[in-house]
Amino acid sequence: MEKIYEKIPDWELVIVGDGPERNNLERLAKKWDLERIYFIGYTPHVDNYYKDASILCLTSTFEGWPLCLTEAQANGVIPISFNCCAGIEAILGPNKVNGILVPDGDINAFAKELIELINNPQLMEEIRKNVLKKVLTYSPELVGEKWLNLFNTLLENSNN
Repeated sequence: MEKIYEKIPDWELVIVGDGPERNNLERLAKKWDLERIYFIGYTPHVDNYYKDASILCLTSTFEGWPLCLTEAQANGVIPISFNCCAGIEAILGPNKVNGILVPDGDINAFAKELIELINNPQLMEEIRKNVLKKVLTYSPELVGEKWLNLFNTLLENSNN
């Protein structure tokens, strides 16, 4: 946020959740005079924040299958994330279709991609439509059918 703060005067950053880095992040926001950053802390009602969000930023350098990305997509929120694992690439790929993939750990590229996304309402709307379609691939009916097919295949193979 420090890299893009002055370039997006109408935007704010809302950090939902808690963890050992919260105090450090609050100090940095104060040190850098970033007044449009809000630290919400833990809440069991995260869906309320998805309803107001436009973009979800995931800056982790290690993940498996980050559920927050599919939750964002289900709410029409555009995810942008470091491409640090196959799970993230599977959820957001292809790049700029179902979200934004940033080279792992490249904070300057993350800031650049975020600014470009914010300044391109047409791209935001296109990705928003795509993520709402993409999330349907995680429906219980489709996923359940895949599991049943897998079990049936395993059963058939074990009987042969």
